[in-house]
Amino acid sequence: MTDTKPNFAALARRYNCDYRTVKRYYELGQEQTLQEASRRNVPPTLIENFKTLINEKVELGCSARSIFYLIQKRGYSGSYVTVRRYVKSCKVTKQHKATVRVETSPGLSAQVDWKENLKMTSKNGEVFTVNIFLYVLGYSRMKYLQLTTSREQPILFDCLNNAFFELGGVPEEIWFDNMKTVVDHSKSQFTHAVFNETFRQYAKDAGFQFQPKLKKTDIVDLHTLRFLDNHDNILFVGNSGVGKTHLAISLALEALDKGHSSYFILSNELVNKLLKAQQRGALERALKQYANYDLLIIDEMGYLPFSRDGATLLFQLINARYEKKSTIITTNIPLSQWSEFLQDKKLTNALLDRLVHHSKVIPITGNSYRMKDYSERKTRVVTTKK
Repeated sequence: MTDTKPNFAALARRYNCDYRTVKRYYELGQEQTLQEASRRNVPPTLIENFKTLINEKVELGCSARSIFYLIQKRGYSGSYVTVRRYVKSCKVTKQHKATVRVETSPGLSAQVDWKENLKMTSKNGEVFTVNIFLYVLGYSRMKYLQLTTSREQPILFDCLNNAFFELGGVPEEIWFDNMKTVVDHSKSQFTHAVFNETFRQYAKDAGFQFQPKLKKTDIVDLHTLRFLDNHDNILFVGNSGVGKTHLAISLALEALDKGHSSYFILSNELVNKLLKAQQRGALERALKQYANYDLLIIDEMGYLPFSRDGATLLFQLINARYEKKSTIITTNIPLSQWSEFLQDKKLTNALLDRLVHHSKVIPITGNSYRMKDYSERKTRVVTTKK
């Protein structure tokens, strides 16, 4: 575009608009043209060749200072301020998924995972590979980390023993990722994998357990999370200690990982909170809060009986979520006996009608792992006394 300006008045008459409109668009076009020319003429910055490496380190949580020292060794000759500014822009644009904390009872669970094959460089320039063992308690979120050079099974057992000692005990359940040191035949979710016999024996000796007696196709299908898209409900029914809560929490973690809001709560705690909200005049807000979660897990339904008012409020919540959101229920009470703890047959029928209409009822059989461990410990004590 030349420096000669067009006749704004003539163009305005031609296009039937105000001459100032023509002038404004002309000046805007001039500005964009200059910006494009400027971008074409600017040589690449010193940091340009290191952006891929910097992005990887930012993803791992490395500081701007450590990244600066690293790329300096690899030929970067620019300033630290430039690196810091770019690292800051990466952190601002990085998207974090909003999640809801899954609440568990004290001593119930822990989660184990590895940060694998991290490349590190010594002061002498030697590159070596390390792994980080991570153990997190479900209730307190207390963590134990250990740096290792291997992820073999003896190392895993050693890390677990250290975690038990440092954090003061062994939880009832431990959630493992699909590790080769834990399963012989890897599946998409560890709940239906074939567990390694050495690992089974270690788990038995340490005192934590898992539920192996499940229909594989049911669990595989649940972990696709299609039930969330369809707003279906899941009911885990079985005796105490067979892993109902464990399965429900594993689905909540899967849902959280995929960006769905999830909330875990004991049934009696839920009803008590609704009753207190009603007394404060805040019931509508409380119902809306629990109704909006993509996945609501109500644990131990029927463990204790509800009052008539409590059962009515629970029905209101289930009705508010009906065909809109998914709910997972764990219970050791057969559905035919729910009127015993809800204390109202008509209300029970109405509540079950909404829960079961779009649902999958999964019975879980098997002996209680807690009772099994108790029996085994008792046997060992008796044997010792003899």
